[in-house]
Amino acid sequence: MNINNLKLFYAMRQNMDWSAERQRVLAQNLANADTPGYAPSDLKSIDFKKVLRRLDQQKQAMATTESGHMGPPAGKNAAFATLKKDDIFEVLPSGNKVVLEDETLKSSQTADLNNLTLQLYKKFNGMFRMAVRGPTG
Repeated sequence: MNINNLKLFYAMRQNMDWSAERQRVLAQNLANADTPGYAPSDLKSIDFKKVLRRLDQQKQAMATTESGHMGPPAGKNAAFATLKKDDIFEVLPSGNKVVLEDETLKSSQTADLNNLTLQLYKKFNGMFRMAVRGPTG
């Protein structure tokens, strides 16, 4: 059994993927902090209720052990939605709208969320491994 097919692990992987993509977007904002006219972007937050609802609606894909078996459905999750920020209060004379303090704070919060999710992933993975091994000794 592949634990990555379980809803809990799928949701945690989605969160880690979102965190990685958000870090990329925020790093791009920070890298363009001196670019004239640059407007920062951010990612739309994940609605985990929708993720779980979508998982409930999907049929569990069967493992293919023979070449004649049907494979899992084609296509992967769509990329995360990128948002342009409209509610920016600080604009430099060059037209740049990146606020370094805001971007570094968001980056730090995203890293904390990713670390929390990773720790949960490790703990649940350990719990499942212990359950599969059964009592020892």
